[in-house]
Amino acid sequence: MASDDASNGGPKVSSPAANALIYVTLICFLALGLVAGWRSHRNADLFLKAIKSQTVWALSLNFLAVNIGAGIFFTLPQVGTIAGITGVFAYAFAAAAPLFVFALVGPMFRKHNSQQWSMTAFVMERFGRPLHVLYSIICTLFVGMYLVSELTTIYSVFSLLTPLHPLAPMIIICVVTTIYTAFGGVFASLLTDAIQCVLIFVLILVAAIVVGVSVRPSQADIERVGLVAPTKMGGELFLILTLAIAFSNMYHQGFWQRTFAS
Repeated sequence: MASDDASNGGPKVSSPAANALIYVTLICFLALGLVAGWRSHRNADLFLKAIKSQTVWALSLNFLAVNIGAGIFFTLPQVGTIAGITGVFAYAFAAAAPLFVFALVGPMFRKHNSQQWSMTAFVMERFGRPLHVLYSIICTLFVGMYLVSELTTIYSVFSLLTPLHPLAPMIIICVVTTIYTAFGGVFASLLTDAIQCVLIFVLILVAAIVVGVSVRPSQADIERVGLVAPTKMGGELFLILTLAIAFSNMYHQGFWQRTFAS
């Protein structure tokens, strides 16, 4: 499965190791999703809604897993090269702060609409069919762009870190995810996302240790690059990115599903 035109821009995981990591991980997540689905696929409420099925810790992990997407691989480093360390902090703040909007408004929706399980259902009941259709169209366009960005990132990561041709594993990832989600519904997605978030924390910890041990920039290099100095753009991003992400999150049904699953 090795690609003939694999880039040689840096060290890569060997083909056998890459295949083992990818497919063992997919098999494990498929098994977890199917096990969760065995509990939920015969229960329509648990399959579609999973209302009040999650503890606070499981839900917190889910919110983080949904929130940590393609941006952590490419957008965050790019912001750092453009706006410096201030931009990195701005991006981190903008990614996390809007989640508290759901913590504030979620209980209000739950109090007045205890049987609702998605924002589209709430919009339909509260404002009628015309706004429901408009909101659904916007959500569909949003999730389409979100999906394209995630798949593009997966393709790019495979190209960067492995000698494999990325198309085959990317398609298999889509198939595996579709299988366990179709079988287990929202409940299976909640379980696999929580485990995914734990694994992300482990990888971030390992990466931080490796960078801390291996990277030793000199003072001259730090001053020459100039990325640790505060920048005007970095300050502006605290406002711009936070508002942009907060409003876009309103059309992300994954967040609303997890809000109603609390």
